[in-house]
Amino acid sequence: MVELMSPCGSFETLNAAIKAGCDSIYFGIKQFNLRVGRAKNFELSDLPKIKGICTKNKVKCYITMNSIVYDNELGMIDNILDEVKTYKIDAVIAGDWAVILKARKRGISVHVTTQQSCSNFEALKLFSAYADRIVLARELSLEQIKNIKQNIIKENLKGASGKLLEIEAFCHGAMCISISGRCFLSQFIHNCSANRGQCLQTCRREYIVRDAEEGHELKLSNSYILSPKDLCTLEIIDKLIDAKIDVFKIEGRGRNADYVYTVTNAYRRAIDVVSKFNKSDKFNLNTNQNNAAKNIKYYGDKLKKELIESVKKVYNRGFSPGFYMGIPLNEWSNAYGSKATEQKRVLGRVTNYFSKQKVAEILIEGKEILNKGDDMVITGPTTGYYRTKVDKILNAATNKAINSAHQGDRITIKVAGKARKNDQIYMIKQIR
Repeated sequence: MVELMSPCGSFETLNAAIKAGCDSIYFGIKQFNLRVGRAKNFELSDLPKIKGICTKNKVKCYITMNSIVYDNELGMIDNILDEVKTYKIDAVIAGDWAVILKARKRGISVHVTTQQSCSNFEALKLFSAYADRIVLARELSLEQIKNIKQNIIKENLKGASGKLLEIEAFCHGAMCISISGRCFLSQFIHNCSANRGQCLQTCRREYIVRDAEEGHELKLSNSYILSPKDLCTLEIIDKLIDAKIDVFKIEGRGRNADYVYTVTNAYRRAIDVVSKFNKSDKFNLNTNQNNAAKNIKYYGDKLKKELIESVKKVYNRGFSPGFYMGIPLNEWSNAYGSKATEQKRVLGRVTNYFSKQKVAEILIEGKEILNKGDDMVITGPTTGYYRTKVDKILNAATNKAINSAHQGDRITIKVAGKARKNDQIYMIKQIR
Protein backbone atom coordinates (compact mmCIF):
# COMPACT_ATOMS: atom_id res chain seq x y z
CA MET A 1 0.00 0.00 0.00
CA VAL A 2 1.38 3.38 -1.00
CA GLU A 3 2.17 5.84 1.81
CA LEU A 4 0.53 9.28 1.63
CA MET A 5 2.67 12.01 3.18
CA SER A 6 1.27 15.43 4.08
CA PRO A 7 3.02 18.74 4.86
CA CYS A 8 2.72 20.41 8.27
CA GLY A 9 3.89 23.75 9.60
CA SER A 10 1.73 23.99 12.72
CA PHE A 11 -0.35 21.85 15.05
CA GLU A 12 -3.38 23.12 13.17
CA THR A 13 -2.14 21.66 9.89
CA LEU A 14 -0.82 18.55 11.64
CA ASN A 15 -4.25 17.68 13.00
CA ALA A 16 -5.90 18.63 9.70
CA ALA A 17 -3.62 16.20 7.84
CA ILE A 18 -4.39 13.40 10.29
CA LYS A 19 -8.14 14.00 10.04
CA ALA A 20 -7.87 13.89 6.25
CA GLY A 21 -6.22 10.46 6.32
CA CYS A 22 -2.47 10.88 5.83
CA ASP A 23 -0.11 8.00 6.60
CA SER A 24 2.79 10.28 7.51
CA ILE A 25 3.66 13.95 7.91
CA TYR A 26 6.82 15.97 7.35
CA PHE A 27 7.66 19.19 9.12
CA GLY A 28 10.47 21.62 9.85
CA ILE A 29 11.68 23.56 12.83
CA LYS A 30 12.91 27.14 12.65
CA GLN A 31 16.36 26.16 11.40
CA PHE A 32 17.96 24.21 8.58
CA ASN A 33 15.03 23.63 6.26
CA LEU A 34 13.98 25.21 2.98
CA ARG A 35 10.89 26.87 4.43
CA VAL A 36 12.40 28.83 7.30
CA GLY A 37 11.93 32.20 5.62
CA ARG A 38 8.28 32.35 4.54
CA ALA A 39 6.45 29.45 6.15
CA LYS A 40 5.35 28.51 9.64
CA ASN A 41 7.64 26.12 11.46
CA PHE A 42 7.65 24.27 14.74
CA GLU A 43 9.97 24.89 17.68
CA LEU A 44 12.53 22.24 18.65
CA SER A 45 10.66 21.95 21.96
CA ASP A 46 7.55 20.80 20.03
CA LEU A 47 9.14 17.45 19.07
CA PRO A 48 7.67 15.40 21.95
CA LYS A 49 4.18 16.76 21.31
CA ILE A 50 4.45 16.12 17.55
CA LYS A 51 5.64 12.57 18.16
CA GLY A 52 2.91 11.98 20.74
CA ILE A 53 0.11 13.10 18.41
CA CYS A 54 1.49 11.04 15.53
CA THR A 55 2.00 7.91 17.64
CA LYS A 56 -1.54 8.17 19.02
CA ASN A 57 -2.91 8.33 15.47
CA LYS A 58 -0.51 5.73 13.99
CA VAL A 59 1.06 8.31 11.69
CA LYS A 60 4.79 8.50 10.98
CA CYS A 61 6.61 11.82 11.38
CA TYR A 62 9.70 13.04 9.54
CA ILE A 63 11.73 16.17 10.28
CA THR A 64 12.99 18.16 7.32
CA MET A 65 16.60 19.36 7.55
CA ASN A 66 17.26 19.89 3.86
CA SER A 67 19.16 23.18 3.72
CA ILE A 68 22.90 23.48 3.20
CA VAL A 69 24.95 23.70 6.39
CA TYR A 70 28.15 25.61 7.24
CA ASP A 71 30.99 24.61 9.59
CA ASN A 72 29.98 27.03 12.34
CA GLU A 73 26.51 25.41 12.45
CA LEU A 74 27.55 21.79 12.99
CA GLY A 75 27.14 22.07 16.75
CA MET A 76 23.52 23.16 16.29
CA ILE A 77 22.96 20.21 13.95
CA ASP A 78 24.27 17.91 16.70
CA ASN A 79 21.88 19.41 19.24
CA ILE A 80 18.86 19.04 16.95
CA LEU A 81 19.70 15.46 15.99
CA ASP A 82 20.16 14.54 19.65
CA GLU A 83 16.59 15.71 20.28
CA VAL A 84 15.36 13.88 17.17
CA LYS A 85 16.95 10.71 18.51
CA THR A 86 15.56 11.22 22.02
CA TYR A 87 11.97 11.65 20.87
CA LYS A 88 12.17 8.93 18.22
CA ILE A 89 11.20 11.00 15.20
CA ASP A 90 10.85 8.41 12.43
CA ALA A 91 13.36 9.91 9.96
CA VAL A 92 15.34 12.95 8.90
CA ILE A 93 14.89 14.34 5.37
CA ALA A 94 18.33 15.66 4.43
CA GLY A 95 20.68 16.43 1.58
CA ASP A 96 23.78 17.92 3.18
CA TRP A 97 26.32 15.19 3.85
CA ALA A 98 27.05 16.52 7.33
CA VAL A 99 23.42 16.01 8.34
CA ILE A 100 23.23 12.60 6.64
CA LEU A 101 26.37 11.28 8.32
CA LYS A 102 25.53 12.70 11.75
CA ALA A 103 22.02 11.23 11.58
CA ARG A 104 23.35 7.80 10.61
CA LYS A 105 25.91 7.95 13.43
CA ARG A 106 22.97 8.23 15.84
CA GLY A 107 21.02 5.45 14.16
CA ILE A 108 18.40 7.85 12.77
CA SER A 109 16.79 6.82 9.49
CA VAL A 110 17.62 9.16 6.58
CA HIS A 111 15.47 10.10 3.60
CA VAL A 112 17.52 11.81 0.89
CA THR A 113 15.87 15.05 -0.24
CA THR A 114 14.89 15.80 -3.84
CA GLN A 115 17.54 18.56 -3.77
CA GLN A 116 20.10 15.82 -4.41
CA SER A 117 18.51 15.27 -7.86
CA CYS A 118 18.66 11.47 -7.72
CA SER A 119 17.62 10.57 -11.26
CA ASN A 120 19.25 7.18 -11.91
CA PHE A 121 19.91 3.82 -10.32
CA GLU A 122 23.64 4.45 -9.79
CA ALA A 123 22.85 7.48 -7.64
CA LEU A 124 20.44 5.39 -5.59
CA LYS A 125 23.11 2.74 -5.06
CA LEU A 126 25.45 5.39 -3.67
CA PHE A 127 22.90 6.78 -1.22
CA SER A 128 21.54 3.37 -0.20
CA ALA A 129 24.52 2.90 2.13
CA TYR A 130 23.30 5.89 4.16
CA ALA A 131 19.55 6.20 3.54
CA ASP A 132 16.37 4.14 3.65
CA ARG A 133 14.43 6.29 1.20
CA ILE A 134 15.21 8.51 -1.78
CA VAL A 135 13.01 11.43 -2.81
CA LEU A 136 13.46 11.25 -6.57
CA ALA A 137 14.36 14.17 -8.81
CA ARG A 138 11.27 15.96 -10.10
CA GLU A 139 12.50 15.79 -13.70
CA LEU A 140 11.81 12.07 -14.01
CA SER A 141 9.06 10.60 -16.16
CA LEU A 142 6.93 7.69 -14.98
CA GLU A 143 8.76 5.36 -17.35
CA GLN A 144 12.10 6.37 -15.83
CA ILE A 145 10.71 5.87 -12.32
CA LYS A 146 9.39 2.42 -13.28
CA ASN A 147 12.83 1.48 -14.55
CA ILE A 148 14.48 2.62 -11.31
CA LYS A 149 11.98 0.65 -9.22
CA GLN A 150 12.47 -2.47 -11.34
CA ASN A 151 16.23 -2.21 -10.83
CA ILE A 152 15.79 -1.85 -7.07
CA ILE A 153 13.77 -5.06 -7.00
CA LYS A 154 16.01 -6.89 -9.48
CA GLU A 155 19.21 -5.99 -7.63
CA ASN A 156 17.52 -6.35 -4.22
CA LEU A 157 18.92 -2.93 -3.33
CA LYS A 158 18.56 -2.36 0.39
CA GLY A 159 18.82 0.81 2.39
CA ALA A 160 20.91 1.47 5.48
CA SER A 161 18.40 -0.28 7.75
CA GLY A 162 18.57 -3.50 5.72
CA LYS A 163 15.11 -3.14 4.18
CA LEU A 164 14.45 -2.69 0.46
CA LEU A 165 15.25 0.89 -0.54
CA GLU A 166 12.11 3.03 -0.86
CA ILE A 167 11.41 5.70 -3.46
CA GLU A 168 9.31 8.78 -2.87
CA ALA A 169 7.83 11.23 -5.40
CA PHE A 170 5.75 14.38 -5.25
CA CYS A 171 2.10 14.00 -6.22
CA HIS A 172 0.80 17.53 -5.69
CA GLY A 173 1.84 21.12 -5.04
CA ALA A 174 4.03 23.96 -6.19
CA MET A 175 6.80 23.37 -8.72
CA CYS A 176 9.96 25.45 -8.88
CA ILE A 177 11.48 26.63 -12.17
CA SER A 178 14.64 25.00 -10.86
CA ILE A 179 12.59 21.79 -10.41
CA SER A 180 14.69 20.11 -7.73
CA GLY A 181 14.99 23.32 -5.80
CA ARG A 182 18.59 24.47 -6.15
CA CYS A 183 17.76 27.88 -7.62
CA PHE A 184 20.09 30.87 -7.14
CA LEU A 185 17.78 33.61 -8.48
CA SER A 186 16.60 34.86 -5.09
CA GLN A 187 20.17 34.91 -3.77
CA PHE A 188 21.46 36.77 -6.83
CA ILE A 189 18.77 39.48 -6.78
CA HIS A 190 17.85 39.79 -3.09
CA ASN A 191 20.72 38.11 -1.22
CA CYS A 192 18.17 35.61 0.14
CA SER A 193 19.25 32.06 -0.61
CA ALA A 194 16.68 29.43 -1.56
CA ASN A 195 19.20 26.83 -0.43
CA ARG A 196 18.92 28.29 3.07
CA GLY A 197 15.12 28.44 3.07
CA GLN A 198 14.85 32.16 2.30
CA CYS A 199 13.54 32.15 -1.29
CA LEU A 200 11.51 35.27 -2.14
CA GLN A 201 9.97 33.57 -5.19
CA THR A 202 11.20 36.12 -7.69
CA CYS A 203 10.27 33.59 -10.36
CA ARG A 204 6.56 34.15 -9.71
CA ARG A 205 6.64 37.71 -11.04
CA GLU A 206 5.60 38.93 -14.47
CA TYR A 207 8.52 39.58 -16.84
CA ILE A 208 9.18 41.41 -20.09
CA VAL A 209 11.52 39.78 -22.61
CA ARG A 210 13.58 42.31 -24.56
CA ASP A 211 16.13 41.88 -27.36
CA ALA A 212 19.39 43.24 -25.89
CA GLU A 213 20.87 44.31 -29.25
CA GLU A 214 17.99 46.33 -30.71
CA GLY A 215 15.75 46.79 -27.69
CA HIS A 216 12.70 45.11 -29.22
CA GLU A 217 10.27 43.56 -26.80
CA LEU A 218 9.34 40.00 -27.68
CA LYS A 219 5.64 39.26 -27.66
CA LEU A 220 4.92 36.05 -25.76
CA SER A 221 1.66 34.27 -25.05
CA ASN A 222 2.39 34.51 -21.32
CA SER A 223 4.61 36.92 -19.39
CA TYR A 224 4.88 34.65 -16.32
CA ILE A 225 7.72 32.86 -18.04
CA LEU A 226 9.42 31.56 -14.87
CA SER A 227 6.32 30.49 -12.93
CA PRO A 228 5.21 26.89 -13.55
CA LYS A 229 1.74 25.64 -12.79
CA ASP A 230 1.30 23.47 -9.73
CA LEU A 231 1.65 19.70 -9.91
CA CYS A 232 -1.58 17.69 -9.75
CA THR A 233 -1.60 13.94 -10.42
CA LEU A 234 -5.23 13.07 -9.68
CA GLU A 235 -5.75 12.47 -13.40
CA ILE A 236 -2.95 9.89 -13.46
CA ILE A 237 -2.92 8.56 -9.90
CA ASP A 238 -3.44 5.00 -11.16
CA LYS A 239 -0.29 5.32 -13.29
CA LEU A 240 1.74 6.54 -10.31
CA ILE A 241 0.56 3.59 -8.24
CA ASP A 242 1.35 1.23 -11.12
CA ALA A 243 4.92 2.62 -11.16
CA LYS A 244 5.32 1.13 -7.64
CA ILE A 245 6.28 4.44 -6.04
CA ASP A 246 6.38 3.78 -2.29
CA VAL A 247 5.45 7.25 -1.05
CA PHE A 248 3.33 10.04 -2.53
CA LYS A 249 4.34 13.42 -1.14
CA ILE A 250 2.16 16.53 -1.03
CA GLU A 251 4.09 19.80 -1.19
CA GLY A 252 3.00 22.71 1.00
CA ARG A 253 4.52 23.15 4.46
CA GLY A 254 3.69 26.85 4.11
CA ARG A 255 0.01 26.27 3.32
CA ASN A 256 -2.91 26.56 5.74
CA ALA A 257 -5.09 23.86 7.29
CA ASP A 258 -7.74 24.25 4.59
CA TYR A 259 -5.20 23.40 1.89
CA VAL A 260 -3.63 20.52 3.82
CA TYR A 261 -6.96 18.92 4.67
CA THR A 262 -8.51 19.35 1.22
CA VAL A 263 -5.56 18.05 -0.78
CA THR A 264 -4.79 15.19 1.62
CA ASN A 265 -8.43 14.09 1.61
CA ALA A 266 -8.56 14.13 -2.21
CA TYR A 267 -5.47 11.93 -2.58
CA ARG A 268 -6.54 9.64 0.26
CA ARG A 269 -9.81 8.92 -1.52
CA ALA A 270 -8.13 8.46 -4.91
CA ILE A 271 -5.41 6.14 -3.60
CA ASP A 272 -7.88 4.01 -1.66
CA VAL A 273 -10.17 3.50 -4.65
CA VAL A 274 -7.37 2.63 -7.08
CA SER A 275 -5.59 0.38 -4.57
CA LYS A 276 -8.78 -1.58 -3.86
CA PHE A 277 -9.24 -2.12 -7.59
CA ASN A 278 -5.66 -3.33 -8.01
CA LYS A 279 -6.19 -5.93 -5.27
CA SER A 280 -9.40 -7.14 -6.92
CA ASP A 281 -8.48 -7.00 -10.61
CA LYS A 282 -9.07 -10.74 -11.09
CA PHE A 283 -12.80 -10.37 -10.45
CA ASN A 284 -15.35 -10.35 -13.27
CA LEU A 285 -16.12 -6.71 -13.98
CA ASN A 286 -19.75 -7.52 -14.78
CA THR A 287 -20.63 -9.13 -11.44
CA ASN A 288 -22.25 -7.28 -8.58
CA GLN A 289 -19.67 -8.79 -6.20
CA ASN A 290 -16.82 -6.72 -7.56
CA ASN A 291 -17.34 -3.51 -5.61
CA ALA A 292 -13.71 -2.51 -6.15
CA ALA A 293 -14.17 -2.54 -9.91
CA LYS A 294 -17.28 -0.45 -9.50
CA ASN A 295 -15.27 2.00 -7.43
CA ILE A 296 -12.55 2.38 -10.04
CA LYS A 297 -15.15 2.93 -12.74
CA TYR A 298 -16.77 5.54 -10.52
CA TYR A 299 -13.37 7.14 -9.98
CA GLY A 300 -12.80 7.29 -13.70
CA ASP A 301 -16.18 8.74 -14.52
CA LYS A 302 -17.16 10.86 -11.55
CA LEU A 303 -14.86 10.84 -8.56
CA LYS A 304 -11.80 12.00 -10.51
CA LYS A 305 -13.64 15.14 -11.63
CA GLU A 306 -15.01 15.70 -8.13
CA LEU A 307 -11.57 15.44 -6.54
CA ILE A 308 -9.92 17.74 -9.07
CA GLU A 309 -12.66 20.31 -8.49
CA SER A 310 -12.09 20.00 -4.73
CA VAL A 311 -8.36 20.81 -4.95
CA LYS A 312 -9.15 23.76 -7.21
CA LYS A 313 -10.92 25.33 -4.24
CA VAL A 314 -7.64 25.85 -2.37
CA TYR A 315 -4.42 27.63 -3.30
CA ASN A 316 -3.17 26.74 -6.77
CA ARG A 317 -1.58 28.31 -9.84
CA GLY A 318 -3.38 26.04 -12.27
CA PHE A 319 -2.48 22.39 -12.68
CA SER A 320 0.01 20.32 -14.65
CA PRO A 321 1.10 16.64 -14.53
CA GLY A 322 4.70 17.84 -14.30
CA PHE A 323 7.29 15.63 -16.00
CA TYR A 324 5.50 12.34 -15.32
CA MET A 325 4.01 12.04 -18.81
CA GLY A 326 7.01 13.61 -20.57
CA ILE A 327 8.52 17.08 -20.84
CA PRO A 328 5.71 19.60 -20.16
CA LEU A 329 5.01 22.21 -22.83
CA ASN A 330 3.55 25.65 -22.08
CA GLU A 331 2.64 24.63 -18.54
CA TRP A 332 3.10 28.12 -17.08
CA SER A 333 0.88 30.02 -14.70
CA ASN A 334 -0.79 32.98 -16.42
CA ALA A 335 -1.37 35.13 -13.33
CA TYR A 336 0.25 36.08 -10.04
CA GLY A 337 -1.00 34.28 -6.94
CA SER A 338 -3.75 31.76 -6.47
CA LYS A 339 -6.48 30.57 -8.83
CA ALA A 340 -8.52 29.03 -6.02
CA THR A 341 -12.24 28.86 -6.75
CA GLU A 342 -13.07 29.51 -3.10
CA GLN A 343 -12.00 32.21 -0.68
CA LYS A 344 -11.98 31.92 3.10
CA ARG A 345 -12.81 35.20 4.84
CA VAL A 346 -12.32 35.89 8.54
CA LEU A 347 -15.61 35.62 10.41
CA GLY A 348 -14.79 35.24 14.10
CA ARG A 349 -13.80 32.80 16.82
CA VAL A 350 -15.32 30.18 19.08
CA THR A 351 -15.99 31.43 22.62
CA ASN A 352 -17.64 28.28 23.97
CA TYR A 353 -18.67 24.77 22.94
CA PHE A 354 -21.55 22.71 24.29
CA SER A 355 -20.64 19.09 23.63
CA LYS A 356 -24.03 17.49 24.37
CA GLN A 357 -25.83 19.74 21.91
CA LYS A 358 -22.85 19.92 19.52
CA VAL A 359 -23.29 23.67 19.49
CA ALA A 360 -20.57 26.33 19.22
CA GLU A 361 -20.89 29.84 20.59
CA ILE A 362 -19.23 32.24 18.18
CA LEU A 363 -18.25 35.90 18.38
CA ILE A 364 -18.48 37.59 14.97
CA GLU A 365 -15.31 39.71 14.68
CA GLY A 366 -14.93 40.14 10.93
CA LYS A 367 -16.91 42.41 8.62
CA GLU A 368 -18.58 39.53 6.78
CA ILE A 369 -22.30 38.93 7.32
CA LEU A 370 -23.19 35.33 8.15
CA ASN A 371 -26.49 34.08 6.74
CA LYS A 372 -28.49 30.88 7.08
CA GLY A 373 -27.33 28.39 4.47
CA ASP A 374 -23.74 29.68 4.37
CA ASP A 375 -20.77 27.33 4.60
CA MET A 376 -18.00 28.00 7.07
CA VAL A 377 -14.72 26.50 8.26
CA ILE A 378 -13.65 25.84 11.84
CA THR A 379 -9.93 25.45 12.44
CA GLY A 380 -7.59 25.33 15.42
CA PRO A 381 -4.40 23.75 16.83
CA THR A 382 -6.25 20.76 18.32
CA THR A 383 -9.40 20.83 16.21
CA GLY A 384 -7.47 20.76 12.96
CA TYR A 385 -9.99 21.58 10.25
CA TYR A 386 -13.56 20.86 9.23
CA ARG A 387 -16.39 22.46 7.29
CA THR A 388 -19.91 22.96 8.56
CA LYS A 389 -23.13 24.31 7.08
CA VAL A 390 -25.11 26.99 8.88
CA ASP A 391 -28.63 25.58 9.13
CA LYS A 392 -29.83 27.75 11.99
CA ILE A 393 -28.47 30.84 13.78
CA LEU A 394 -29.46 31.69 17.35
CA ASN A 395 -28.73 34.90 19.23
CA ALA A 396 -26.60 33.73 22.18
CA ALA A 397 -28.21 36.19 24.63
CA THR A 398 -31.88 35.64 23.77
CA ASN A 399 -31.69 32.14 22.24
CA LYS A 400 -33.98 33.41 19.47
CA ALA A 401 -33.50 32.45 15.82
CA ILE A 402 -32.09 35.11 13.51
CA ASN A 403 -31.50 35.10 9.77
CA SER A 404 -28.06 36.73 9.80
CA ALA A 405 -25.23 37.74 12.12
CA HIS A 406 -23.06 40.86 11.94
CA GLN A 407 -19.81 42.12 13.42
CA GLY A 408 -20.05 42.18 17.22
CA ASP A 409 -22.85 39.61 17.43
CA ARG A 410 -22.51 36.58 19.67
CA ILE A 411 -24.36 33.60 18.23
CA THR A 412 -24.77 29.85 18.63
CA ILE A 413 -24.70 27.36 15.75
CA LYS A 414 -24.87 23.58 15.60
CA VAL A 415 -21.60 22.38 14.07
CA ALA A 416 -20.37 19.22 12.36
CA GLY A 417 -17.59 18.41 14.84
CA LYS A 418 -16.05 19.33 18.15
CA ALA A 419 -14.96 22.95 18.51
CA ARG A 420 -12.67 24.53 21.07
CA LYS A 421 -12.36 27.97 22.60
CA ASN A 422 -10.50 30.40 20.31
CA ASP A 423 -10.82 28.17 17.24
CA GLN A 424 -10.94 30.43 14.19
CA ILE A 425 -14.04 30.68 11.99
CA TYR A 426 -13.92 31.49 8.29
CA MET A 427 -16.77 32.02 5.86
CA ILE A 428 -16.50 30.33 2.47
CA LYS A 429 -17.13 32.50 -0.58
CA GLN A 430 -17.24 31.22 -4.14
CA ILE A 431 -15.03 32.99 -6.68
CA ARG A 432 -16.44 33.02 -10.18
